Amino acid sequence: MPGMLDIILKAPIFDRLEAASNIPGAQNDPRLGQIITRLQNTTDSIVQIGLDMGFYASAAQADHLKRHWLDDPPGEGFWAGINTEPLIRQGLLKAAQVFKQHGRGLEIYWVMSGSQASTDWEVTVSLCRRATLLIFHTPRVPCQLPQTPSNNMWLIVEDPGTGTVVTRPVNVPVDPNAVAPPGTGTSKTKNPKKPKKPKKPKKPKKQKKPKKPGKPPKGPKKRKRKR
Repeated sequence: MPGMLDIILKAPIFDRLEAASNIPGAQNDPRLGQIITRLQNTTDSIVQIGLDMGFYASAAQADHLKRHWLDDPPGEGFWAGINTEPLIRQGLLKAAQVFKQHGRGLEIYWVMSGSQASTDWEVTVSLCRRATLLIFHTPRVPCQLPQTPSNNMWLIVEDPGTGTVVTRPVNVPVDPNAVAPPGTGTSKTKNPKKPKKPKKPKKPKKQKKPKKPGKPPKGPKKRKRKR
């Protein structure tokens, strides 16, 4: 059911960015250099970069980033009065630079670490042993999408009704453009399937060599005459 989001989330776009960064050799892809160059240009739209690089299939799919995260047009954003664009830009830029240098795939999370009234909005980038960790730290926001339990993130909280500590799956919004809900580890955007490679023709089996003719059968044994 729609409602307030839990304090940690993996947005659908995060899954797509992570998948692209975990392709072998992605840190050497020329497109990564283009992304870094374009993010350094503050007049180049973050939304347009995402569209041009294929992380959004259409402007409609990128509308959530444009309206709710970047507050464009003004008054439509999650966080009124906070200029999020330079924070998002610099966070993405630093993560891309660290990934290019070290080749450790991206892990991206959205952590809502403040109340709706808070103005704390920060981004952190960490180089971990096996990943480049990018976290957006923001005040909490409501969610109008249906939510479903994640199968790879859990929340440990005190139940206000009973006062006991409970562990439950994090609730994540259902991405209408995904085959499976984000955060389950099986989320995939609806891209056309790649054609299967034609199977190589089987080599003809080698013919067996004919068996050599056997020895002629022996005749009856000669009996020795008794003297």
